[in-house]
Amino acid sequence: MPAGNVDGVKHIVPFLQAYPFPGWILMPPLALNSLAGFALEPSWSNPAFGELFGSRDEFMTAIGPGNALMEYGNWVETSDATTTHRLVVRVPWQDEEDELQDRQIVVELELTKTRITDVAKNVYTVITSTVQSPLPPRLRSRPLSRLTRRSKGRRKPTLKLNELPGLLMGPEVSLSTPSSSTGSSSTVGLGINIGLGGTQKVNALMDNYAWENTPLGPRDNWDLCLRQAVNLVLNAPFPTAIWWGMDLVLIYNDAYAEMSGPAKHPRIFGLKGIEAWGELWDSLGPASHECLKGHPVSKRDDLLFMDRLESDEQPLEETYHTWSWTPMLGVDGNFAGLLNNTHETSSKVVAERRINTLQVLGSRAATAENRQSFCHATIATLEENDKDIPLLRYTLDGHRI
Repeated sequence: MPAGNVDGVKHIVPFLQAYPFPGWILMPPLALNSLAGFALEPSWSNPAFGELFGSRDEFMTAIGPGNALMEYGNWVETSDATTTHRLVVRVPWQDEEDELQDRQIVVELELTKTRITDVAKNVYTVITSTVQSPLPPRLRSRPLSRLTRRSKGRRKPTLKLNELPGLLMGPEVSLSTPSSSTGSSSTVGLGINIGLGGTQKVNALMDNYAWENTPLGPRDNWDLCLRQAVNLVLNAPFPTAIWWGMDLVLIYNDAYAEMSGPAKHPRIFGLKGIEAWGELWDSLGPASHECLKGHPVSKRDDLLFMDRLESDEQPLEETYHTWSWTPMLGVDGNFAGLLNNTHETSSKVVAERRINTLQVLGSRAATAENRQSFCHATIATLEENDKDIPLLRYTLDGHRI
């Protein structure tokens, strides 16, 4: 969308333009639609913002008046940059197959803010978001960009996560990330589109699976608690699974299948937990034992190196997930399984990490007095983010770096 005067944070703009979720900048001087003197209406926003909201005026309308706007404003104003904010918006949309119907979709965003101060001491607030809420069931099989807005005659190109360009380097450079546990390299995972694409539908797989060959036995013999748990999982709109019995046999829904990736699904469906997620079992195994004793387990932005890539030659994938295990009772009153809810937060974690690198680099570079101090500031900053930049090579050529 058209940008305001964002010269003080122009080094952030290319990143936000490629960021796959709504991102925007609140900038000085203070503007309209403000709370206690702080601008709430974005001064600049990225293409994904326009894809979801249309205009910045419509963003304010989507938040609505009253408490929601006040809570958003209070969060914007607070100096604590470590807290996130849950923002629920109502966005008008039309189904392409039924353009005469006016509808609204409720979208939940998790917002993260970063304060950036330029050389003129102007303070900017950069806000990035991730979509937390599932789409309605009839929309889960296609991306949000398939929705058309009644107030706009055309749609902007869809931004895909795998199109996020490399940061601080040319397009010919590829990065690998060292694994903290094995020393092997890993590819950064930036999340997976919610559309199912070519994956096998789990309902059909459920009906045709040879359950008699698993520890659960024939499906006709399953107890009522297991049947109810399976029904809950299969109808959940977000990635959900159950791990049942002492062997933790894995049953999951379509959204979980997509999260698992084509290298995992449908191969891991119906397998024991240790067979399905062997690469994670050093941490998941002890946690599952605690949960089967009645102790819920939850993790936020948990680093998980997943073996979900299609090529055997590729390394483990660096992913981040906010997930939980809740113990479930069987018909005998004992704990019989685990209910697993998960949401991938890789794109949010990586974005926050890279924006922080840009912020620190911009601040340090602005105070560099000569070429040597600039190089030292750059190296020191990039060394702090060895996950995204494990290697650095630079040369001095005349007046160029």
